[in-house]
Amino acid sequence: MRVVVVGGSLGGLASAARLARVGHSVVLLERREEFGPWAIDPLAFPAPWRDFFTKTGRTLDAELRKAGLVLAPDPTAITDRGEQWRTMVQAYGEAAAGQWRDLLDHEDEVWQALRPLGLEAELTDAAATRQPLLRGTLESVAGRLASPELAARVRALALDVGDDPRRTPSWLASRLAVERTFGLWRLSSEAGVAVPGAALADLVVERARARGVVLRTGVTAVSATEKSVTTDSETFTAAAVILATAPLEIDRLLGRRPLPWRRLSPGPRGPLWRRPSDWLRRPAVRDASGVFNASTGGRGGDEPWAQLLGGALAAYAVHEVLTGEDIRPTNKARRRTPRIVQSSEAEAKETQSKEDGP
Repeated sequence: MRVVVVGGSLGGLASAARLARVGHSVVLLERREEFGPWAIDPLAFPAPWRDFFTKTGRTLDAELRKAGLVLAPDPTAITDRGEQWRTMVQAYGEAAAGQWRDLLDHEDEVWQALRPLGLEAELTDAAATRQPLLRGTLESVAGRLASPELAARVRALALDVGDDPRRTPSWLASRLAVERTFGLWRLSSEAGVAVPGAALADLVVERARARGVVLRTGVTAVSATEKSVTTDSETFTAAAVILATAPLEIDRLLGRRPLPWRRLSPGPRGPLWRRPSDWLRRPAVRDASGVFNASTGGRGGDEPWAQLLGGALAAYAVHEVLTGEDIRPTNKARRRTPRIVQSSEAEAKETQSKEDGP
């Protein structure tokens, strides 16, 4: 079945490649002439990247070898607990180091609570955002730290993307725990020369192309509905439409006034916070209009890895609506070979060609 994706973000590319992998005919429309630019250095939480490549064909390690690239831990990032403790004590003193350790231990618990709320599954329940582990703002987290330098690290999680720590949910501090657990990573050539992390996103583009996604650049979408996308030159009809753009752009394409919090609080990477509960006002995987979303400002977060996970959630939802089959990895039936969607002998041959590809 035909799916049209609007937006060449990581979420858009991830949803397109995953849907093509299970047999859908996918067209992706990007208004820019080229994909990117990507801001991925240093790379955090590599698991979603590995999952994307594994679920769409050749593994990430295989793709890196083919491209002559190496993904290795950032030498400046310390992941050993003992060494972390000694470094923190030396830099900030034992009392501040203890506060930081306790904070990250707490954020480990927050991370486990968050994983099924917007990352592994869609966050839809407002009550889930009010559980004790998730209460407060980043400012309240920073205010409990005696060290001004460490408090600034917490506030930077909001300030670095133009948000206000007083209005940003405290649970985003879990990103610090993720960094402690999984470290930071960087790309290099096989000769050890540093390579921008953007090269990893370029591999995502190539994976979408290899899976048979039709990538159309220089195409501006004007409007969208549940079953069609109109551009500046033509109209694409589809069984499903995915909007993989910023929330304000989604509102524009659907021809509706932005929610007040979006209209009044625009930020450099999307809408800013007015209160922690605004997280639920980010685009849902399926909009009330019937379109699907893999937004750059989705409920899983803004980070590159979060966009990849958001693209996966959109792909699962689209496939289930169109075929009745649940291909989410938590489904017990996931070991079965996904049913390939075929509507003609020609499409069957095309699908087989994709399966035999990279």
